[in-house]
Amino acid sequence: MVNKIKLLYLFPDVAYTADLVSAKSDGSFAIQAFHQVNGQFIDQDNFIHQNIDKLFAKLEKTTYQLVLPDYLFTNTIVNVSETEDDKIAAYLKNSLLPSLGINTHDYNIDTTILTTLKGSTKVQLSAIEKSLLSPVRVFADKHQIEITTVSPITWTLKSVISLEPSISLVQIGESVYAGLHYIGVDQTNMAKLNELEILAETIKTLKGSEPNIQTIYLISNALVEDRLKKVLSTTLPVQQLVTNRDDENKIPPYLKFAIESGARTLSIADYPVPKFELGKPDETEKEAVFNRTTIEEVPEKSQTQDVKTKAAEAITAAATVVTTKNTMKKLSLDDTTNQTPNDKATQSDLPEPTAKSDASTKPDSTEEKVKVQEENLEVKNVDQSQQPAENKTETKKAEDVDISQFAYAKKSETGQENKQKGGNKMLKMIFIAIAVFFATVAIGAGIGFGLLTLTNKNAQEETKVTVVTPAPKPTNTPTPTTAQAVTEPLSILVANATTKAGYAGATKDKILEANKNAKENVLKEVTAANAKGEYKKPDAANTQLLLMTKKNDTVKAALEKATGFKLEYADGIKTEDPNGKYDVVIVLVQ
Repeated sequence: MVNKIKLLYLFPDVAYTADLVSAKSDGSFAIQAFHQVNGQFIDQDNFIHQNIDKLFAKLEKTTYQLVLPDYLFTNTIVNVSETEDDKIAAYLKNSLLPSLGINTHDYNIDTTILTTLKGSTKVQLSAIEKSLLSPVRVFADKHQIEITTVSPITWTLKSVISLEPSISLVQIGESVYAGLHYIGVDQTNMAKLNELEILAETIKTLKGSEPNIQTIYLISNALVEDRLKKVLSTTLPVQQLVTNRDDENKIPPYLKFAIESGARTLSIADYPVPKFELGKPDETEKEAVFNRTTIEEVPEKSQTQDVKTKAAEAITAAATVVTTKNTMKKLSLDDTTNQTPNDKATQSDLPEPTAKSDASTKPDSTEEKVKVQEENLEVKNVDQSQQPAENKTETKKAEDVDISQFAYAKKSETGQENKQKGGNKMLKMIFIAIAVFFATVAIGAGIGFGLLTLTNKNAQEETKVTVVTPAPKPTNTPTPTTAQAVTEPLSILVANATTKAGYAGATKDKILEANKNAKENVLKEVTAANAKGEYKKPDAANTQLLLMTKKNDTVKAALEKATGFKLEYADGIKTEDPNGKYDVVIVLVQ
């Protein structure tokens, strides 16, 4: 087993690097240095070229093992009606893989025999499209960074997940990644933090089709834990693996646990984790990637989702839990590239960590403090108009908050009706002007008649006449004010500029809860993300920054009431929202 390991986690909204050293004789690791970079690195199923380039330019020029989201891979378990290795390999190569549209020329493929029972074999199939990794391969080469292996996140948790059928849930960035474990990994899923209830429904469905599932193992913060336990308490027991809540090193405990567990899993050869080689780019590939000069250009959707869909269709009903020793060994598909078959290992050879033994993998409390770095990668937002709209979720009830001040006037007129209404107003103004004119003439005639009468009565008396000038016509120009009413639903971005994990998500939940208690729905959307700019903390405590193109004290007061923060106007909305997608940006700075 290795004594040192360096990991690179590359996810849609954040990237981490961690230097780890072996902490104990049991194979556990402890983080010595940690670096976090905030930014948008993956859109849908594709890497954002310029942002990967900027990220790798910031990283230390050294060797990493890369960990990616599960949805970029095909991870599935299939039943094969063969028991001999050569026949299984022939079936996969000549029948199954071609039917799924997977070939060794376009895909990195890893296959492992999991169990053999009653003339049938369970085979783990993992694959990733080579072209998908092109920007990683090219920019790693450009910045002299060596990536030895590429693996999916759920597989890296095998060292802390029981060998009984179970589900793992791990929080990374603003998402939670789920996977079904039974020796191998199947049925991987992902959900945003505001979609946990949807993920819970998926788990309930999975439990219905796989009754052997025993436990949900959770690696997350306390807020996610509370919400999942609330909706899954009657389905499966939820066991939180993170018991250490110490945040003194500024690394969220759940993230620290996931990374240290990943290092342990990847360093033990007996765990059949898919480890794909990245390889070196050729000149044609370099030219194709370098020609992609703008991150606004959304890449064509890869075939990864199609592969996963087809592979899912190939899954047959799950086999009964096998209590005897089950063979786990890599299969060679002859011309399959980027595979390093492992020696045979049996299930009994593998450790079976439990909740109790998991605690032993944590480093001693006397360990050296971790060096932590965090920075924001300033990038433009990619057009996300095609992404699914966020769903409102049920959260832990906060204080009763009234944001009815957000209430807006509903627009019922069509454009044509508005135009007609505007024309009617103009006619009214003309009639008013004519009326004022005739009234002025009448007043002038009356005054003239009065003057003539007074002159005849007393020619010696001087009479002063005051001429009344009619008031100017009213105009439709509104007086600018910072207390304008809200006329249409608001789009709000909550950006976290601190090192507190889940801070933006928790604030977003408060706003959603307040809107839920309001008389009318006044929110179009609320999005949580990491901040891209750098900001100075206000002097006053519990004060955050409010970015708006036009100040609006009504909105400010309502958001202060909803969030419990004091908000201070600041500049820089273009940094967080370069495409002008949001009406309001709240930047959490303390």
